[in-house]
Amino acid sequence: MSSTSQGAAPAPEPEQARPLLAQRTTIQDIARHLGVSKGTVSMALNDAPGVNEDTRRRVKEYARQVRYLPNQLARAINTGRSHLVAVLLSRLTDSFYEEVVQGIENVAAQKGYDIIVSSVVGASARSLNRDADELVDRLISRQVDGVVGSVYSLPDSARARLKDAGVPFLFLGPDPVPGEASLTVDNLLGGRIAAEHLYELGHRRILFLTGDERFGELRAQGAGEWLAERGASLEVRLLDGDPDMETAYYAMATRLRTRRDFTAVFCASDLLAVGVCKALQDAGVRVPSEISVVGFDDLRWAKLITPSLTTVHQPQVSQGEAAMHLLIRRIEGEVAPNRVLTPRIVVRDSTGPAPEITPSSENDRGGTFSPG
Repeated sequence: MSSTSQGAAPAPEPEQARPLLAQRTTIQDIARHLGVSKGTVSMALNDAPGVNEDTRRRVKEYARQVRYLPNQLARAINTGRSHLVAVLLSRLTDSFYEEVVQGIENVAAQKGYDIIVSSVVGASARSLNRDADELVDRLISRQVDGVVGSVYSLPDSARARLKDAGVPFLFLGPDPVPGEASLTVDNLLGGRIAAEHLYELGHRRILFLTGDERFGELRAQGAGEWLAERGASLEVRLLDGDPDMETAYYAMATRLRTRRDFTAVFCASDLLAVGVCKALQDAGVRVPSEISVVGFDDLRWAKLITPSLTTVHQPQVSQGEAAMHLLIRRIEGEVAPNRVLTPRIVVRDSTGPAPEITPSSENDRGGTFSPG
């Protein structure tokens, strides 16, 4: 009878067989199963001409059954395209750009593209340029086919890098960029139609609130020129700080403490208009019976606030869809024309007939103001 000595090491456990990874179905597998060539399968899956419709249907049906996924790396090597597009914005939290990106995604999904969304935020012009350059270099190394970017997120140095790498790009900006592909909304016209709406309601003394941004400048210019032709005035006030709801709130509150010599406020964006409406309400000023308010953008929640916001509509989702279509045309080597979209006024509850301004109302502070 044999025995094991007390100091002997235990026998090693038999090595467990490692489970095999599930193999991905390839074009060759589909071709072998259906008895056709690899080229036929590839053309059928890519909707290329020269394939019998019955064969195309059989290939696609079997590919769905086996959950065939194309090898994107191999596809990029064979075609020279990654089907990857980058979207560069100055602020990812901007409500306007959320809907623009949705439009870009809609077309990207239809056309077989994936998108990368990134923001470029610098504390100064120098750091913004540096951050944009570094981000663009990373995107070029990932072989993106094209870039959609706001003017603020693609400074000159970043554009030069894209051009040197042969990567097409498209601007989303306040006005067309000379010599570059771009898509924008007619901001001058947007300012004019807002001014026309207020003028028709009897408003002759209008305050315009904006940040230090080009689109605000264009909207003010459009409104100011239209009103000046008719003997009315537009007072432009630049905000101190970021052009957001809070900044607009305190700017309007400060103005109400000094004088109230206007009957309407035209804001460069819906976000500013919300801050203005809140400040007016907190100061006891009724909207629109005492002061009317107009925004710009027509964000999806503009109709839900109280009062619902009269605003200049620019089609954010359609803008994103149009931008992606134009970029794809450039990726495919076409000369895609610049596009300028037409805004329109959407009249809701925040505008009404102008009240009569008396000397006492010009000095009226509109009630007791308490920030909250």
